[in-house]
Amino acid sequence: MNKLKLLILGLAVFAISCNNADQNDSKNGDSTKIEVTVDVENTDIDKNTENKDVSNITVKEVPDSAIMAETIPKTNGFFEAAGINSDEQIYIFVRELRANVQNKNNLSEMISYPIKANINGTKTEIANKESFVENFDQIFNKKISSAVKKSNYYDLFCNYQGVMIGDGEIWMGLVDGKIKIIAINN
Repeated sequence: MNKLKLLILGLAVFAISCNNADQNDSKNGDSTKIEVTVDVENTDIDKNTENKDVSNITVKEVPDSAIMAETIPKTNGFFEAAGINSDEQIYIFVRELRANVQNKNNLSEMISYPIKANINGTKTEIANKESFVENFDQIFNKKISSAVKKSNYYDLFCNYQGVMIGDGEIWMGLVDGKIKIIAINN
């Protein structure tokens, strides 16, 4: 593909991304994977003019199931130190955590209780879901929410204690066969 064709493809993807950015940010911070197809052979590209016909560009949204099937990276056992043998399991958990960062009821289901967190400057044991929901704003403060929103599957840290997000704001681990949040350092 020559440089002009690549430029047109890049501009199409950029335009679509910019168009959808506000919608995605306002929902949950996640972006949507799209598939862009350019019929380059049938596109009127004249190198000598500013007029470029890009009407043959088609855009379609890819369903979440396809994204999951295509993009879960293989880590060759990276999470085994924490007892997690499934790349898919940790990938899905982190994705769900990011999607639910402001949903206290859904987040309450993702935590292993009891768990300790700072409430009014005091390390406090959160015994159950109800206590978490009641103290949600103090537990999942801006620092924690920001770390979760910025988290990326490729930036996770793992050792025998669990899997860490950010600079240790959230630790996840395997509890009764399921990944749960095991530490919140707010």
